[in-house]
Amino acid sequence: HFRAIPAVPSPKSRPAFTVPPHEETLYALTADREMTATTVTVSHVEPAGEQRTVGAYRQGMVERLFSRLMNKRLGEISQKANPPFNAAQTSRGLFVRTVTMTTLAALVPNGSAERGLEALYTELERVVRFGFTQSELDRDKLDSQRYLLQALLEKDKSPSGPLADELVRHVVQDEPVPGIVYEQAMSARFLPEITLAEINALARTWIPDRNRVVSVSAPE
Repeated sequence: HFRAIPAVPSPKSRPAFTVPPHEETLYALTADREMTATTVTVSHVEPAGEQRTVGAYRQGMVERLFSRLMNKRLGEISQKANPPFNAAQTSRGLFVRTVTMTTLAALVPNGSAERGLEALYTELERVVRFGFTQSELDRDKLDSQRYLLQALLEKDKSPSGPLADELVRHVVQDEPVPGIVYEQAMSARFLPEITLAEINALARTWIPDRNRVVSVSAPE
Protein backbone atom coordinates (compact mmCIF):
# COMPACT_ATOMS: atom_id res chain seq x y z
CA HIS A 1 0.00 0.00 0.00
CA PHE A 2 1.31 3.42 -0.98
CA ARG A 3 0.92 6.59 1.00
CA ALA A 4 2.26 10.11 0.86
CA ILE A 5 5.97 10.51 1.61
CA PRO A 6 7.14 14.08 2.34
CA ALA A 7 9.56 15.47 -0.22
CA VAL A 8 13.14 15.99 0.93
CA PRO A 9 13.67 19.77 1.46
CA SER A 10 17.17 19.76 -0.05
CA PRO A 11 17.57 16.66 -2.22
CA LYS A 12 21.04 15.63 -3.31
CA SER A 13 21.82 16.13 -6.97
CA ARG A 14 21.79 12.93 -8.99
CA PRO A 15 24.68 12.85 -11.47
CA ALA A 16 24.18 11.37 -14.93
CA PHE A 17 27.13 9.10 -15.67
CA THR A 18 28.28 8.55 -19.23
CA VAL A 19 30.54 6.02 -20.93
CA PRO A 20 33.25 7.59 -23.12
CA PRO A 21 33.06 6.52 -26.77
CA HIS A 22 36.00 4.73 -28.41
CA GLU A 23 36.54 3.69 -32.01
CA GLU A 24 38.87 0.76 -31.29
CA THR A 25 37.91 -2.56 -29.74
CA LEU A 26 39.03 -2.81 -26.11
CA TYR A 27 39.92 -6.06 -24.33
CA ALA A 28 39.66 -7.04 -20.69
CA LEU A 29 41.03 -10.33 -19.36
CA THR A 30 40.32 -11.37 -15.77
CA ALA A 31 41.63 -14.50 -14.03
CA ASP A 32 40.88 -15.54 -10.48
CA ARG A 33 41.58 -18.70 -8.50
CA GLU A 34 38.00 -18.76 -7.20
CA MET A 35 36.42 -18.62 -10.65
CA THR A 36 34.88 -21.95 -11.61
CA ALA A 37 34.01 -21.27 -15.26
CA THR A 38 35.09 -19.24 -18.27
CA THR A 39 32.88 -16.62 -19.86
CA VAL A 40 33.51 -14.53 -22.95
CA THR A 41 31.44 -11.40 -23.58
CA VAL A 42 31.28 -8.86 -26.38
CA SER A 43 29.65 -5.57 -25.37
CA HIS A 44 28.65 -2.50 -27.36
CA VAL A 45 27.44 0.76 -25.83
CA GLU A 46 25.61 3.71 -27.32
CA PRO A 47 23.68 6.71 -25.94
CA ALA A 48 20.29 5.71 -24.59
CA GLY A 49 17.28 6.86 -26.57
CA GLU A 50 13.83 7.97 -25.49
CA GLN A 51 11.88 5.21 -23.76
CA ARG A 52 8.49 6.81 -23.20
CA THR A 53 7.11 7.04 -26.74
CA VAL A 54 4.97 4.57 -28.67
CA GLY A 55 7.70 4.41 -31.31
CA ALA A 56 10.28 3.47 -28.70
CA TYR A 57 8.00 0.72 -27.42
CA ARG A 58 7.64 -0.69 -30.93
CA GLN A 59 11.40 -0.57 -31.50
CA GLY A 60 11.86 -2.42 -28.24
CA MET A 61 9.53 -5.13 -29.54
CA VAL A 62 11.68 -5.49 -32.68
CA GLU A 63 14.86 -5.75 -30.59
CA ARG A 64 13.34 -8.34 -28.25
CA LEU A 65 12.20 -10.43 -31.20
CA PHE A 66 15.71 -10.35 -32.64
CA SER A 67 17.24 -11.30 -29.28
CA ARG A 68 14.92 -14.26 -28.80
CA LEU A 69 15.50 -15.56 -32.32
CA MET A 70 19.26 -15.23 -31.91
CA ASN A 71 19.16 -16.91 -28.50
CA LYS A 72 17.26 -19.87 -29.92
CA ARG A 73 19.94 -20.28 -32.59
CA LEU A 74 22.67 -20.14 -29.95
CA GLY A 75 20.76 -22.62 -27.80
CA GLU A 76 20.65 -25.09 -30.66
CA ILE A 77 24.42 -24.87 -31.06
CA SER A 78 24.97 -25.56 -27.35
CA GLN A 79 23.03 -28.83 -27.71
CA LYS A 80 25.33 -30.25 -30.38
CA ALA A 81 28.14 -32.72 -29.73
CA ASN A 82 31.34 -30.98 -28.56
CA PRO A 83 29.78 -27.50 -28.70
CA PRO A 84 31.96 -24.35 -28.70
CA PHE A 85 30.04 -23.08 -25.67
CA ASN A 86 27.86 -24.57 -22.95
CA ALA A 87 25.37 -21.70 -23.09
CA ALA A 88 25.14 -18.37 -24.89
CA GLN A 89 22.80 -15.43 -25.24
CA THR A 90 22.46 -11.89 -26.50
CA SER A 91 20.50 -9.00 -25.02
CA ARG A 92 20.07 -5.22 -25.13
CA GLY A 93 19.12 -2.89 -22.29
CA LEU A 94 20.17 0.05 -20.16
CA PHE A 95 23.68 -0.07 -18.71
CA VAL A 96 23.35 3.24 -16.89
CA ARG A 97 20.59 5.82 -17.36
CA THR A 98 22.41 7.48 -20.26
CA VAL A 99 23.75 4.40 -22.03
CA THR A 100 22.29 1.32 -23.71
CA MET A 101 24.40 -1.84 -23.82
CA THR A 102 24.15 -4.76 -26.23
CA THR A 103 25.91 -7.97 -25.18
CA LEU A 104 26.78 -11.24 -26.86
CA ALA A 105 28.03 -13.68 -24.22
CA ALA A 106 28.91 -17.34 -23.80
CA LEU A 107 29.83 -19.76 -21.04
CA VAL A 108 32.66 -21.81 -22.56
CA PRO A 109 34.80 -24.79 -21.53
CA ASN A 110 37.93 -23.67 -19.70
CA GLY A 111 40.66 -22.81 -22.17
CA SER A 112 38.20 -22.35 -25.06
CA ALA A 113 37.47 -18.62 -24.95
CA GLU A 114 38.80 -18.04 -28.47
CA ARG A 115 36.74 -20.90 -29.92
CA GLY A 116 33.64 -19.64 -28.14
CA LEU A 117 34.16 -16.08 -29.36
CA GLU A 118 34.61 -17.29 -32.93
CA ALA A 119 31.40 -19.33 -32.69
CA LEU A 120 29.42 -16.33 -31.42
CA TYR A 121 30.54 -14.18 -34.32
CA THR A 122 30.11 -16.96 -36.84
CA GLU A 123 26.44 -17.30 -35.91
CA LEU A 124 25.92 -13.52 -35.91
CA GLU A 125 27.55 -13.32 -39.34
CA ARG A 126 25.29 -16.14 -40.55
CA VAL A 127 22.27 -14.02 -39.64
CA VAL A 128 23.83 -10.95 -41.28
CA ARG A 129 24.30 -12.85 -44.56
CA PHE A 130 21.23 -15.08 -44.66
CA GLY A 131 18.84 -13.77 -41.99
CA PHE A 132 16.26 -15.67 -40.02
CA THR A 133 13.46 -17.58 -41.71
CA GLN A 134 9.83 -16.52 -41.83
CA SER A 135 8.83 -19.68 -39.93
CA GLU A 136 11.24 -18.79 -37.08
CA LEU A 137 9.71 -15.33 -36.79
CA ASP A 138 6.14 -16.60 -37.00
CA ARG A 139 6.73 -19.10 -34.18
CA ASP A 140 8.27 -16.46 -31.93
CA LYS A 141 5.48 -13.99 -32.62
CA LEU A 142 2.96 -16.66 -31.64
CA ASP A 143 4.87 -17.45 -28.45
CA SER A 144 4.98 -13.73 -27.58
CA GLN A 145 1.23 -13.33 -28.15
CA ARG A 146 0.47 -16.36 -25.99
CA TYR A 147 2.71 -15.12 -23.17
CA LEU A 148 1.15 -11.65 -23.05
CA LEU A 149 -2.38 -12.98 -23.32
CA GLN A 150 -1.72 -15.39 -20.43
CA ALA A 151 -0.22 -12.54 -18.39
CA LEU A 152 -3.30 -10.45 -19.11
CA LEU A 153 -5.67 -13.22 -18.06
CA GLU A 154 -3.72 -13.75 -14.82
CA LYS A 155 -2.98 -10.09 -14.08
CA ASP A 156 -4.72 -10.26 -10.70
CA LYS A 157 -2.45 -13.14 -9.70
CA SER A 158 0.82 -11.40 -10.60
CA PRO A 159 3.48 -11.81 -7.89
CA SER A 160 4.56 -8.62 -6.15
CA GLY A 161 8.29 -9.03 -6.84
CA PRO A 162 8.32 -8.33 -10.59
CA LEU A 163 5.81 -5.50 -10.15
CA ALA A 164 8.02 -3.89 -7.50
CA ASP A 165 11.09 -4.30 -9.74
CA GLU A 166 9.23 -2.55 -12.56
CA LEU A 167 8.35 0.38 -10.31
CA VAL A 168 11.97 0.64 -9.16
CA ARG A 169 13.14 0.78 -12.79
CA HIS A 170 10.49 3.43 -13.45
CA VAL A 171 12.02 5.66 -10.78
CA VAL A 172 15.69 4.81 -11.32
CA GLN A 173 15.81 4.38 -15.11
CA ASP A 174 12.68 6.22 -16.26
CA GLU A 175 11.24 2.98 -17.70
CA PRO A 176 7.54 3.37 -18.55
CA VAL A 177 5.02 1.32 -16.55
CA PRO A 178 1.91 1.20 -18.75
CA GLY A 179 0.60 -2.06 -17.28
CA ILE A 180 -0.18 -5.42 -18.87
CA VAL A 181 -3.54 -4.29 -20.34
CA TYR A 182 -1.86 -1.53 -22.34
CA GLU A 183 1.16 -3.67 -23.25
CA GLN A 184 -0.98 -6.51 -24.56
CA ALA A 185 -2.95 -4.04 -26.67
CA MET A 186 0.28 -2.54 -28.05
CA SER A 187 1.57 -6.00 -28.88
CA ALA A 188 -1.64 -6.91 -30.68
CA ARG A 189 -1.36 -3.68 -32.65
CA PHE A 190 2.30 -3.84 -33.68
CA LEU A 191 3.36 -7.50 -33.67
CA PRO A 192 1.56 -8.49 -36.89
CA GLU A 193 3.13 -5.63 -38.86
CA ILE A 194 6.77 -6.29 -37.86
CA THR A 195 8.41 -7.82 -40.91
CA LEU A 196 11.17 -10.37 -41.35
CA ALA A 197 13.21 -7.78 -43.26
CA GLU A 198 12.97 -5.41 -40.30
CA ILE A 199 14.25 -8.10 -37.92
CA ASN A 200 17.07 -9.23 -40.22
CA ALA A 201 18.26 -5.65 -40.77
CA LEU A 202 19.10 -5.43 -37.06
CA ALA A 203 21.84 -8.05 -37.40
CA ARG A 204 24.07 -5.66 -39.37
CA THR A 205 24.02 -3.06 -36.59
CA TRP A 206 23.57 -5.27 -33.51
CA ILE A 207 27.20 -5.01 -32.31
CA PRO A 208 29.19 -2.55 -34.47
CA ASP A 209 33.00 -2.32 -34.42
CA ARG A 210 33.02 0.99 -32.50
CA ASN A 211 32.41 1.25 -28.74
CA ARG A 212 33.08 -2.47 -28.47
CA VAL A 213 34.66 -4.37 -25.57
CA VAL A 214 35.66 -8.04 -25.54
CA SER A 215 36.04 -9.42 -22.01
CA VAL A 216 37.03 -12.85 -20.72
CA SER A 217 36.71 -14.08 -17.14
CA ALA A 218 38.36 -17.40 -16.32
CA PRO A 219 39.91 -19.50 -13.56
CA GLU A 220 43.49 -18.50 -12.87
